[in-house]
Amino acid sequence: MNEGATVDINGTAKDTADFDYYRLQCARGVSPRTGYSNITDQIFTPVTSGLLASWDTTGLDEGLYTVRLFVMDQAGNFVRFDMQVRMLSR
Repeated sequence: MNEGATVDINGTAKDTADFDYYRLQCARGVSPRTGYSNITDQIFTPVTSGLLASWDTTGLDEGLYTVRLFVMDQAGNFVRFDMQVRMLSR
């Protein structure tokens, strides 16, 4: 990905019975423990094989980043999925 580009993030964020919300975050590095920034706030509409968010990468430095999808249900259970991406300078 090129810094400064707007990147569509597609996927699925749902729960079979009691979906509450999802959130996308990013942090520099490979699965860091801290330092995550929100790509989105909490989104309360489930998505199945569709657009989760458009990510504006303006201001991000070149290097590896972790994009984290966090899905919460109404019982307080969650699923987390991390994906690494490489940011390239323009």
